[in-house]
Amino acid sequence: MLMSPKMIASKGHHRGYGFAAILLSILTLFSACGDDPIRSKFPLDTYFGTQCDVSPDGHTIAVAWAGEPSVRPSGLYLIDTIDWSIRHLFVPNIGITNFSSPSWSPDGEWLAFGFGTRIFKIKRNGDSVTQLTDFGEQFICDWSPADTAIVSVVSIGPQAGTWIYDKSGGNPRLLVDHGVDATFLGADSILYLINKPTNQRDSAQCIVRNLLDGGERILLEWRKGAPYRDFDLPNISPDGNRIVASADGHIVTLSMEGDDLRVLTDGSCFYPAWTADGSQIIY
Repeated sequence: MLMSPKMIASKGHHRGYGFAAILLSILTLFSACGDDPIRSKFPLDTYFGTQCDVSPDGHTIAVAWAGEPSVRPSGLYLIDTIDWSIRHLFVPNIGITNFSSPSWSPDGEWLAFGFGTRIFKIKRNGDSVTQLTDFGEQFICDWSPADTAIVSVVSIGPQAGTWIYDKSGGNPRLLVDHGVDATFLGADSILYLINKPTNQRDSAQCIVRNLLDGGERILLEWRKGAPYRDFDLPNISPDGNRIVASADGHIVTLSMEGDDLRVLTDGSCFYPAWTADGSQIIY
Protein backbone atom coordinates (compact mmCIF):
# COMPACT_ATOMS: atom_id res chain seq x y z
CA MET A 1 0.00 0.00 0.00
CA LEU A 2 1.18 3.55 -0.70
CA MET A 3 1.31 6.00 2.12
CA SER A 4 -1.39 8.65 2.03
CA PRO A 5 -0.06 11.76 0.28
CA LYS A 6 0.42 14.80 2.46
CA MET A 7 -2.04 17.54 1.56
CA ILE A 8 -0.86 21.11 2.07
CA ALA A 9 -3.36 23.86 1.34
CA SER A 10 -2.64 27.56 1.61
CA LYS A 11 -5.14 30.27 2.38
CA GLY A 12 -3.18 32.71 0.24
CA HIS A 13 -3.79 33.46 -3.42
CA HIS A 14 -1.59 34.87 -6.13
CA ARG A 15 -3.26 36.26 -9.24
CA GLY A 16 -6.28 34.15 -8.44
CA TYR A 17 -4.09 31.06 -8.15
CA GLY A 18 -5.33 29.04 -5.17
CA PHE A 19 -2.37 26.88 -4.21
CA ALA A 20 -2.99 23.29 -3.17
CA ALA A 21 -0.26 20.70 -3.55
CA ILE A 22 -0.13 16.98 -2.93
CA LEU A 23 3.47 16.07 -2.23
CA LEU A 24 4.30 12.59 -3.48
CA SER A 25 7.47 10.92 -2.21
CA ILE A 26 9.32 9.07 -4.96
CA LEU A 27 11.33 7.21 -2.32
CA THR A 28 8.13 5.73 -0.90
CA LEU A 29 6.95 4.69 -4.36
CA PHE A 30 10.24 3.00 -5.16
CA SER A 31 10.37 1.06 -1.90
CA ALA A 32 6.69 0.04 -1.93
CA CYS A 33 5.66 -0.40 -5.58
CA GLY A 34 6.39 -2.73 -8.43
CA ASP A 35 8.00 -6.11 -7.93
CA ASP A 36 10.11 -5.08 -4.90
CA PRO A 37 8.96 -5.88 -1.36
CA ILE A 38 8.11 -3.06 1.01
CA ARG A 39 11.23 -2.00 2.87
CA SER A 40 9.57 -0.42 5.88
CA LYS A 41 12.75 -0.68 7.93
CA PHE A 42 15.06 0.78 5.31
CA PRO A 43 16.75 4.01 6.55
CA LEU A 44 15.77 6.91 4.33
CA ASP A 45 19.09 8.68 4.79
CA THR A 46 20.79 6.05 2.59
CA TYR A 47 18.94 7.31 -0.50
CA PHE A 48 20.47 10.01 -2.65
CA GLY A 49 20.32 11.64 -6.05
CA THR A 50 16.73 10.85 -7.08
CA GLN A 51 15.25 13.34 -9.57
CA CYS A 52 11.96 13.22 -11.43
CA ASP A 53 9.74 14.88 -14.03
CA VAL A 54 6.07 14.40 -14.97
CA SER A 55 5.04 13.78 -18.57
CA PRO A 56 2.99 16.46 -20.38
CA ASP A 57 -0.12 14.27 -20.24
CA GLY A 58 0.35 13.68 -16.50
CA HIS A 59 0.27 9.89 -16.86
CA THR A 60 3.95 9.06 -16.34
CA ILE A 61 6.65 10.09 -13.87
CA ALA A 62 10.21 9.73 -15.14
CA VAL A 63 12.72 9.05 -12.37
CA ALA A 64 16.49 9.25 -12.62
CA TRP A 65 17.40 6.87 -9.82
CA ALA A 66 20.90 7.03 -8.34
CA GLY A 67 19.84 5.83 -4.91
CA GLU A 68 20.35 2.78 -2.75
CA PRO A 69 21.13 -0.11 -5.15
CA SER A 70 19.47 -2.73 -2.95
CA VAL A 71 16.15 -0.99 -3.70
CA ARG A 72 16.71 -0.73 -7.48
CA PRO A 73 19.74 -0.53 -9.77
CA SER A 74 20.69 2.97 -10.83
CA GLY A 75 18.94 3.95 -14.03
CA LEU A 76 16.04 5.73 -15.68
CA TYR A 77 12.56 4.48 -14.67
CA LEU A 78 8.94 5.25 -15.56
CA ILE A 79 6.11 5.22 -13.01
CA ASP A 80 2.53 4.89 -14.28
CA THR A 81 0.32 7.30 -12.32
CA ILE A 82 -2.78 5.15 -12.92
CA ASP A 83 -1.70 1.85 -11.37
CA TRP A 84 1.67 3.05 -9.88
CA SER A 85 3.56 0.29 -11.67
CA ILE A 86 7.26 0.85 -12.32
CA ARG A 87 9.29 -0.21 -15.34
CA HIS A 88 12.90 0.42 -16.16
CA LEU A 89 13.56 2.52 -19.25
CA PHE A 90 17.36 2.59 -19.30
CA VAL A 91 19.51 0.55 -16.90
CA PRO A 92 22.93 0.06 -18.52
CA ASN A 93 25.05 -2.94 -17.70
CA ILE A 94 28.12 -0.87 -16.84
CA GLY A 95 29.53 0.65 -13.69
CA ILE A 96 28.22 4.21 -14.14
CA THR A 97 25.64 4.90 -11.44
CA ASN A 98 25.13 8.63 -11.84
CA PHE A 99 21.72 9.42 -13.38
CA SER A 100 20.10 12.85 -13.11
CA SER A 101 17.66 15.46 -14.36
CA PRO A 102 15.05 13.71 -16.56
CA SER A 103 13.18 16.23 -18.73
CA TRP A 104 10.28 15.40 -21.07
CA SER A 105 9.97 16.75 -24.58
CA PRO A 106 6.74 18.74 -25.11
CA ASP A 107 5.13 15.88 -27.05
CA GLY A 108 6.01 13.37 -24.33
CA GLU A 109 7.86 11.09 -26.76
CA TRP A 110 11.44 11.78 -25.60
CA LEU A 111 13.34 12.26 -22.36
CA ALA A 112 16.59 14.15 -21.94
CA PHE A 113 18.64 13.09 -18.92
CA GLY A 114 22.07 13.14 -17.34
CA PHE A 115 24.13 9.93 -17.42
CA GLY A 116 27.67 9.91 -16.10
CA THR A 117 28.90 13.40 -17.00
CA ARG A 118 27.02 13.76 -20.30
CA ILE A 119 23.47 14.60 -21.43
CA PHE A 120 21.54 11.96 -23.40
CA LYS A 121 18.04 11.56 -24.79
CA ILE A 122 15.88 8.46 -25.18
CA LYS A 123 12.44 7.63 -26.57
CA ARG A 124 9.79 6.76 -24.00
CA ASN A 125 9.67 3.21 -25.38
CA GLY A 126 13.38 2.77 -24.60
CA ASP A 127 14.66 3.11 -28.18
CA SER A 128 17.16 5.50 -29.74
CA VAL A 129 19.47 6.34 -26.84
CA THR A 130 21.45 9.33 -28.15
CA GLN A 131 24.37 11.19 -26.58
CA LEU A 132 23.87 14.96 -26.90
CA THR A 133 26.95 16.46 -25.23
CA ASP A 134 30.64 15.56 -25.27
CA PHE A 135 32.31 18.19 -23.10
CA GLY A 136 32.52 19.23 -19.46
CA GLU A 137 30.72 17.64 -16.54
CA GLN A 138 26.98 17.99 -17.21
CA PHE A 139 24.25 16.72 -14.90
CA ILE A 140 21.31 19.17 -15.13
CA CYS A 141 19.24 19.67 -18.29
CA ASP A 142 15.84 20.99 -19.39
CA TRP A 143 13.93 20.57 -22.67
CA SER A 144 12.46 23.71 -24.21
CA PRO A 145 8.63 23.95 -24.15
CA ALA A 146 8.94 25.15 -27.75
CA ASP A 147 10.68 21.83 -28.62
CA THR A 148 13.55 23.71 -30.24
CA ALA A 149 16.44 23.39 -27.79
CA ILE A 150 17.86 21.87 -24.62
CA VAL A 151 19.67 23.82 -21.94
CA SER A 152 22.22 22.26 -19.57
CA VAL A 153 24.88 23.27 -17.09
CA VAL A 154 28.60 22.47 -17.12
CA SER A 155 29.49 22.35 -13.44
CA ILE A 156 33.28 22.79 -13.31
CA GLY A 157 36.29 23.56 -15.48
CA PRO A 158 37.02 26.17 -18.15
CA GLN A 159 33.69 25.51 -19.90
CA ALA A 160 31.63 25.93 -16.71
CA GLY A 161 28.37 27.75 -17.30
CA THR A 162 24.92 27.44 -18.82
CA TRP A 163 24.82 26.08 -22.37
CA ILE A 164 22.08 25.76 -24.96
CA TYR A 165 22.03 23.53 -28.04
CA ASP A 166 19.67 22.02 -30.59
CA LYS A 167 17.56 19.08 -29.42
CA SER A 168 19.78 16.91 -31.62
CA GLY A 169 22.83 18.08 -29.66
CA GLY A 170 24.15 20.35 -32.40
CA ASN A 171 25.13 24.03 -32.32
CA PRO A 172 26.19 24.23 -28.64
CA ARG A 173 26.70 27.77 -27.39
CA LEU A 174 27.46 29.30 -24.03
CA LEU A 175 24.66 31.47 -22.63
CA VAL A 176 26.22 32.54 -19.36
CA ASP A 177 29.62 31.71 -17.90
CA HIS A 178 28.16 31.48 -14.43
CA GLY A 179 25.01 30.18 -12.84
CA VAL A 180 23.59 26.75 -12.10
CA ASP A 181 20.32 24.80 -12.27
CA ALA A 182 19.05 26.42 -15.47
CA THR A 183 15.44 25.80 -16.51
CA PHE A 184 13.23 27.23 -19.24
CA LEU A 185 10.76 29.96 -18.36
CA GLY A 186 8.51 29.80 -21.40
CA ALA A 187 9.99 29.50 -24.88
CA ASP A 188 12.20 32.59 -24.86
CA SER A 189 13.69 32.82 -21.36
CA ILE A 190 15.62 30.74 -18.86
CA LEU A 191 15.86 30.98 -15.10
CA TYR A 192 19.12 30.16 -13.36
CA LEU A 193 20.74 30.54 -9.94
CA ILE A 194 23.94 32.00 -8.53
CA ASN A 195 24.15 30.69 -5.01
CA LYS A 196 26.82 28.06 -4.51
CA PRO A 197 29.54 28.25 -1.83
CA THR A 198 32.13 28.71 -4.59
CA ASN A 199 30.48 32.00 -5.48
CA GLN A 200 32.38 34.77 -3.70
CA ARG A 201 29.44 37.13 -3.42
CA ASP A 202 27.79 37.64 -0.04
CA SER A 203 24.41 37.47 -1.70
CA ALA A 204 22.81 34.91 -4.02
CA GLN A 205 20.40 35.45 -6.87
CA CYS A 206 17.73 33.83 -8.99
CA ILE A 207 18.01 35.43 -12.44
CA VAL A 208 15.81 35.43 -15.56
CA ARG A 209 17.62 35.76 -18.89
CA ASN A 210 15.87 36.60 -22.16
CA LEU A 211 17.17 34.34 -24.92
CA LEU A 212 16.27 36.79 -27.68
CA ASP A 213 18.12 39.90 -26.53
CA GLY A 214 20.32 38.59 -23.69
CA GLY A 215 18.71 40.90 -21.17
CA GLU A 216 18.65 39.80 -17.53
CA ARG A 217 16.69 40.68 -14.42
CA ILE A 218 17.11 39.55 -10.84
CA LEU A 219 13.98 37.74 -9.78
CA LEU A 220 15.09 37.06 -6.22
CA GLU A 221 18.14 38.09 -4.20
CA TRP A 222 18.99 37.00 -0.68
CA ARG A 223 21.94 37.12 1.66
CA LYS A 224 23.49 33.71 2.11
CA GLY A 225 22.14 32.09 5.23
CA ALA A 226 19.32 34.61 5.64
CA PRO A 227 17.25 32.53 5.87
CA TYR A 228 18.66 29.96 3.40
CA ARG A 229 22.13 29.21 2.12
CA ASP A 230 21.09 27.55 -1.15
CA PHE A 231 18.11 27.35 -3.45
CA ASP A 232 18.34 24.33 -5.76
CA LEU A 233 16.69 23.14 -8.99
CA PRO A 234 13.86 25.66 -9.40
CA ASN A 235 10.86 24.46 -11.40
CA ILE A 236 8.24 26.75 -12.97
CA SER A 237 4.54 25.97 -12.55
CA PRO A 238 2.63 25.25 -15.78
CA ASP A 239 0.69 28.52 -15.50
CA GLY A 240 3.96 30.45 -15.09
CA ASN A 241 2.90 32.02 -11.78
CA ARG A 242 5.01 30.20 -9.18
CA ILE A 243 8.39 28.59 -8.64
CA VAL A 244 9.02 25.49 -6.57
CA ALA A 245 12.55 24.80 -5.30
CA SER A 246 14.50 23.12 -2.56
CA ALA A 247 15.85 25.60 -0.01
CA ASP A 248 18.41 23.96 2.29
CA GLY A 249 16.37 20.75 2.09
CA HIS A 250 12.92 22.32 2.48
CA ILE A 251 10.44 22.32 -0.42
CA VAL A 252 9.32 25.94 -0.91
CA THR A 253 7.29 27.90 -3.43
CA LEU A 254 7.45 31.59 -4.26
CA SER A 255 5.83 33.96 -6.70
CA MET A 256 7.41 35.09 -9.96
CA GLU A 257 7.97 38.44 -8.29
CA GLY A 258 10.26 36.74 -5.77
CA ASP A 259 7.93 37.13 -2.79
CA ASP A 260 5.18 35.11 -1.06
CA LEU A 261 7.61 32.36 -0.06
CA ARG A 262 5.81 29.33 1.42
CA VAL A 263 7.59 26.47 3.18
CA LEU A 264 5.83 23.17 2.38
CA THR A 265 7.99 20.50 4.03
CA ASP A 266 10.52 19.89 6.75
CA GLY A 267 14.17 19.21 5.89
CA SER A 268 15.77 16.46 3.78
CA CYS A 269 13.45 17.05 0.80
CA PHE A 270 14.93 17.72 -2.64
CA TYR A 271 14.35 17.85 -6.42
CA PRO A 272 10.72 19.07 -6.63
CA ALA A 273 8.75 19.14 -9.89
CA TRP A 274 5.22 20.23 -10.82
CA THR A 275 2.66 17.91 -12.34
CA ALA A 276 1.26 18.84 -15.75
CA ASP A 277 -1.83 20.60 -14.34
CA GLY A 278 0.07 22.45 -11.61
CA SER A 279 -2.02 20.96 -8.79
CA GLN A 280 0.65 18.63 -7.40
CA ILE A 281 4.35 18.54 -6.62
CA ILE A 282 6.55 15.45 -6.62
CA TYR A 283 9.87 15.34 -4.81
